[in-house]
Amino acid sequence: MDKQIQLCARSIVSILNGDIELSKVYQELALEEYDKNNSIAKVEDHVPRNIKRKLYELVS
Repeated sequence: MDKQIQLCARSIVSILNGDIELSKVYQELALEEYDKNNSIAKVEDHVPRNIKRKLYELVS
């Protein structure tokens, strides 16, 4: 699960830096990792509330 979160975070940071292609690569890697683990938990459930708030402020 930690690897999935790391790849998702890298994808988000890549988008914010304007590198859409690299973001798609990280997104695909995260989805592959998700399929391997067959996890039923949401990434949202593992992100602390204060980090969610900061991310919402960042994109608003």
